[in-house]
Amino acid sequence: MAKQAQSEGALRLPLALDTTPAAEERQIAGFQGRAPEERLRAAFELGSWALVTSRAAIRRAHPHLAALQQAQLLYGLQFGIERAQQVWRVPVLEGPMSIPAAILPVVEVLEGLGVRYYIGGSIAGIAYSLPRTTYDVDMLAAMEFQHVGAFIQALQTDYYVDRGSVLEAIARRASFNMTHQATHINIDVFVSAGRPFDQAGLARVQPHVLPGTDRPVNLASPEDVVLNKLAWYELGNRVSDHQWRDIQSILRVQGDTLDRVYLQRWALELRLGELLDAALRGERPAPGGNAQADV
Repeated sequence: MAKQAQSEGALRLPLALDTTPAAEERQIAGFQGRAPEERLRAAFELGSWALVTSRAAIRRAHPHLAALQQAQLLYGLQFGIERAQQVWRVPVLEGPMSIPAAILPVVEVLEGLGVRYYIGGSIAGIAYSLPRTTYDVDMLAAMEFQHVGAFIQALQTDYYVDRGSVLEAIARRASFNMTHQATHINIDVFVSAGRPFDQAGLARVQPHVLPGTDRPVNLASPEDVVLNKLAWYELGNRVSDHQWRDIQSILRVQGDTLDRVYLQRWALELRLGELLDAALRGERPAPGGNAQADV
């Protein structure tokens, strides 16, 4: 089955336009043999280099700005100008440990409060696929109103975290964002809506140790990352190149280890069955999307 999957994958379009199918197959085969921690380490090192380079470019282009203004400018370019004021300190921690340093305090608070959570998005996607740069963290957390006071008190010194935004996110079962001041890593926390799919994902978390640490954190399973990314891809009218590449990268690296039964079951429940079938074939559908999808 593995040889068959590799043969089929060779017929698919490459994930990167500047990479030949043969070279990409060798890359995928290489990362299939690595542990999630190794894949994350490669990504964190790549992201660290890119971030240091970006900060140096901002300093060269805007030498008249104070260090904090330069940092706010870069943060605004990354996450939107309206978020620039969420940064009130110059970053003091650079390097591959930036993302673990931003994640671990939040995880410790959630676990201390007994809040079920998982890290999804690009971090979990990278753990199960190929390295790429990322500067933000997506988390799903089953937070309730009784958790807010202790959560804010524990994190407000080192993070931008707005109480009103947290309360609104819980009331609406939406999301709020945080900024780690020492690293300027952005964290988006999605409050669980309590859907059966959310409950299934929280029950299937996989503990993995972050690079440079000895502490496991809960990552969404590879199947749940694929399903969530399919949902976001559908919500965005099927035009996001990076979401599609992430989906294909996970499918190709994980190959036959994926639970196809679970994928098919929840894709049908979420009205994403046709999109999942296309993704499994490696055939990107035309933009437009399914208005009936449960996303």
